[in-house]
Amino acid sequence: MIISPIKNSWRKKIFMLTFVVMIVLFCILSRQHVLYLLNSTVLMINQHAALLFFMRWTIILIIFIAWPNIIEMIDRRRKISSEKMIYWKNERTKIVLWLILFELLISENIIIKLFQLI
Repeated sequence: MIISPIKNSWRKKIFMLTFVVMIVLFCILSRQHVLYLLNSTVLMINQHAALLFFMRWTIILIIFIAWPNIIEMIDRRRKISSEKMIYWKNERTKIVLWLILFELLISENIIIKLFQLI
């Protein structure tokens, strides 16, 4: 059975309209549930702050240690040139320093703590 483009277009519009109405109804009806989920997520993050801190710094340390192996694995899969391989191996310290900077600024709220001292 061949469906004409007109009918197909009409069906798509009805489907999209139904989908949008369902999303709007879901947002209206589940507002309290969403607020509860947000509050419970904040509570969970606050309860496990030390574990999350340890996990973030462990990931940064693993990236620093395993960086040459990661680049070699990418080279085996993609066959990058030797210049690019040397470049990316030399970028290890810059990447890890950027990750540490983001960790200190965003996760540890260094900027807020500095403004509180002033």
